[in-house]
Amino acid sequence: MYEGEFKKGQYFGVGTLYGKSQIPVYEGNFKNGLYWGDGILYNAGKTTKAYEGGFTNGQYSGKGKKYDVFERLEGEGDFLNGEYNGQAILYDIQGNIKYEVKCAMILIMEKEFNMTL
Repeated sequence: MYEGEFKKGQYFGVGTLYGKSQIPVYEGNFKNGLYWGDGILYNAGKTTKAYEGGFTNGQYSGKGKKYDVFERLEGEGDFLNGEYNGQAILYDIQGNIKYEVKCAMILIMEKEFNMTL
């Protein structure tokens, strides 16, 4: 189920997409039926956040934060095509900084590779 704005029969603007048992799957901005702009993606079948931040074309993009199934912060930073890209801070299970990294998504012969610099 979806509550929100539509444009030409597609999710567009601000809205909330629900799964089974009326548990939210995603809430935030949509464009052409896809997650686009700022939003929150929830863990499947749970009310805990999986990701909060920017989306483009349905994928993590821009500044964001990733969480585990217990909503503990796993990492935060820059994303592109659903992966860390740029500056990122990764945390251990206690919330302490584990790594501060610079990452780059590299497209080689139409295959994506995530490389830590």
